[in-house]
Amino acid sequence: MPDAVASDDAPPEDAAAVDAPAEPPPAAAETVTVKLRVTPANATVILDGKASSPPHEWTLAHDDASHDYKVSADGYETMEFKFIADKDRSLEAALEKKPMVKITLTGAPKGASVTLDGKAVSAPYAWTFSPSKQPHSYRISAKGYEDCEGAFIPDKTRSVSCKLKKAAVSPAPTKIQPPEKKPEKKPGKKPGKKPGKKGKKTGGGFVDEVPF
Repeated sequence: MPDAVASDDAPPEDAAAVDAPAEPPPAAAETVTVKLRVTPANATVILDGKASSPPHEWTLAHDDASHDYKVSADGYETMEFKFIADKDRSLEAALEKKPMVKITLTGAPKGASVTLDGKAVSAPYAWTFSPSKQPHSYRISAKGYEDCEGAFIPDKTRSVSCKLKKAAVSPAPTKIQPPEKKPEKKPGKKPGKKPGKKGKKTGGGFVDEVPF
């Protein structure tokens, strides 16, 4: 029996497998998303010098650029941060509370009426605030004095005073006396002899008549 003849069309047994062409790597994202959560929720956020509105979620160019953001709120310490927009990020900024400040009002005399922001307050006139730049107004009223008004900003512990001035005393009005009226004379009888008693003439004069 004749030997089998190998066909020239058959692939060699040791032929290496041909690799499929490699797929190109995925293109890098052109943008990234950065989310920021702040405490307190009403804090003001500034990103790269521009105000940001909640929710603080930003779409930025995907690069190695550095971005700055600042978080502030009344009664809290302001904080500043940086990040690089090289990938999607979730950030968080929790502000620390500032210590409370105390405002003391002096100069109110005893029995005075005092108002703070339009509302009546009682002594002692010492109030505690969270530090802020929000102005507050006060007013002192006291009998015999002109009202005194003032304002303050509770940015630090301090005393405020209001020196009252005595009110000017108005002179008492002068009473005008009406002219004195002279008594009117009533019409009467003409002056003359007073009527006397009837009598009877005698030789020596008149004798009073006595009725019997």
